Amino acid sequence: MATIVCAHCGIIVPKNKKLKHLEQRYCSSGECQSARRLLFARKKYQSNQEFRRAKLKKVSERHKNLGPRPDYSVYQRSYRESHPEYANRNRQKQRVRYEKKKQEKPLERKIVNPYTLMPQQADNEHIYVMFAIDYKKIVNPYTLMPQRIDIQSFIYTKPILVKLL
Repeated sequence: MATIVCAHCGIIVPKNKKLKHLEQRYCSSGECQSARRLLFARKKYQSNQEFRRAKLKKVSERHKNLGPRPDYSVYQRSYRESHPEYANRNRQKQRVRYEKKKQEKPLERKIVNPYTLMPQQADNEHIYVMFAIDYKKIVNPYTLMPQRIDIQSFIYTKPILVKLL
């Protein structure tokens, strides 16, 4: 008799004779069948737009039918007031998390819309200043160029930008 190893629980079970045309990968236990259905639904949700749309529509309708959500902030506020040691410990932990986050990533300013740096063509009637730009801080470097050129040649040379004073 043929056997399979269940993909969810890993136990060896006899193969179901009725599933001749399908490749059986899960045993018949309820937990394993739930896992199989969940995996199928997740894959279908990712690949099928109609399925995703219908699922999201059901969820939004269910949220509408539930009515207004309870205000949990009242409970949280009263809990913090009645447990000051918890609130102080939480504040200290949050400060440590903020410091750790600051040390991990230094604050860098990025130029999100560099096109605004040079709104018009340069002329001889105004004073301009030239400064180097770090390409790593520019989100879309193509907006700095009047026509598209090879991005590699733009990246490896420090471009100069002219700005009206």
